[in-house]
Amino acid sequence: MTIAVLAIAAQTPTPPVDKPPFTCIDEEIVVNAPLVDVWHAWTTNDGAQTFFAPKTEIELFPGGSYNILFMPDNPPDQRGAEGQKVLSFLPMQMLSFDWGAPPKFPFARKHPGWVVIQLKAADDAHTHVQLTHLGFDELKAEHPEHAAEFDEVREYFSKAWPHVLGNLKRRFEEGPRFDANGKEVWKTS
Repeated sequence: MTIAVLAIAAQTPTPPVDKPPFTCIDEEIVVNAPLVDVWHAWTTNDGAQTFFAPKTEIELFPGGSYNILFMPDNPPDQRGAEGQKVLSFLPMQMLSFDWGAPPKFPFARKHPGWVVIQLKAADDAHTHVQLTHLGFDELKAEHPEHAAEFDEVREYFSKAWPHVLGNLKRRFEEGPRFDANGKEVWKTS
């Protein structure tokens, strides 16, 4: 048994020493809502349109759409997160989807990273949400001539995701952000 473990350990590649640290974005929040309600918010059109954007196109199956249209009346490819796909999910636990950059980052927009949402009931009335946005290092390595753009995209999302999670929390404290017609109902503070 010891020999087998040592043989497996010897075959496991070690990462290069000069590789920079993994630069994912990792954000967490506790939401004042039961797990089932938070799962619904991330995985259905009705739910996502209460905090994320006025229009969404979510199909909860691997390869299904995960489009979040912040400006649904704009021309195609200028409406928000378009052409995104569900990568995987574990009901009531985890959702992953690819996620491209905003239009102001044209190269990175065509080369998306991915987001993993993990949910865990803190108790019957509260849910812990962990959002991790990955792919920046891999994309920079694959396209080194665009590394600076991917760094800008990471910086952009390091500010955007806390805002999104704040909107999720606020949705369960104050009610939906958008009405049935996609009009913003929250007052800005």
